Amino acid sequence: MTIFKGLSIEEASKETNQRAELTTKISSSIDKLRKCSTAHYYDSDTDSLLLDYWVNKATREAFTYHFGDALTLFQTFKSYLR
Repeated sequence: MTIFKGLSIEEASKETNQRAELTTKISSSIDKLRKCSTAHYYDSDTDSLLLDYWVNKATREAFTYHFGDALTLFQTFKSYLR
C-alpha cells in the first residue's frame, strides 16, 4: 500500500526555492567546468555534456581563475555526489 502526502504551501515554496538554488549552482559550476575544458560536446540524443581536458599550464590557470583553489574545485565535484 502506498500513501502519498501532499506538501503544505510553505513546504512546496521552500522545496521550489531549494531546487531553483541548486539548479543555479549546478549550471554555474557546469559552465565553469566547460570553460576550463579543452573541448566540449553536447549530445542532444542522450542529453549529455562531454568535457575533455588536456592538462597543461593553461588548463591549470583556467581552473585557478574559475575555481580559485583546489579545495573549491574538489567541493564542487563532491557536492554532486550526494
